[in-house]
Amino acid sequence: MEKIEIIFFNDMGHLMMFNYSNIPKNIRDFAYNKIQNKIVCATDTKNLGTRFYILKNGLNDKWVYNYDNIQITLDYSRLNKFDSSTMIYI
Repeated sequence: MEKIEIIFFNDMGHLMMFNYSNIPKNIRDFAYNKIQNKIVCATDTKNLGTRFYILKNGLNDKWVYNYDNIQITLDYSRLNKFDSSTMIYI
């Protein structure tokens, strides 16, 4: 069984994944679909328009799925952590 690890991170307000171009489109679509119900968005308290993607409280940093005989590990550990002194939830 093929194994793929996808690591999500926030870069200048965009939800990104490492090695994006090396991951097949159907796997990227699957990963982006899976993350949608696991994150919340926040913005900065100074109204500069910054966007942060934050893993919902109580969820694991890594999830493993089987998709078309491929084991996909989704790693959310590099997403932003909520900081109430500089962020507010959207």
